[in-house]
Amino acid sequence: AKKSQSVKVNLTNPNIYYVAFVSKTTNDYPVVDLNKNDLGYATMTCKSINDTIIYTFKNDELVTVKEEVIYNFNVLDQNYSSEFSKYQSKCTNYDVINGVNTSFNNSTNGFTAVIEVDMAILEKDKIDEKFYYSYKEVPKVIKFEMETYGYKCE
Repeated sequence: AKKSQSVKVNLTNPNIYYVAFVSKTTNDYPVVDLNKNDLGYATMTCKSINDTIIYTFKNDELVTVKEEVIYNFNVLDQNYSSEFSKYQSKCTNYDVINGVNTSFNNSTNGFTAVIEVDMAILEKDKIDEKFYYSYKEVPKVIKFEMETYGYKCE
């Protein structure tokens, strides 16, 4: 609200004449029905190009987040060095936080970073990650919002 942003959109359908931005609340988000096991646990996996985030729910409430970043393509890519440093620092800094386990593996082909968060233990203000939702968040909020960020969630 009260912000301005320029957006350029290439449309392939010539029959679109206008675009409307509509304010939504979480009540407007579509319900997500996850397949639960006998103990009430279910997962939802959201993927982008080199990032996979696995959300685990118990009785439709978020309990853990596991992010896997696999950057095993062109190490000469202009973004490689900054992404390497970013995730190496995250793993180093987050691994000392109660409720967080990390690993960072470097190879000649790239790197892999894994960050696992137990949301029940984590003090929310210890990590500032928009993709790590609050403890007990519901699946419909995570799915809807992650897909607005360009992730594909199943």
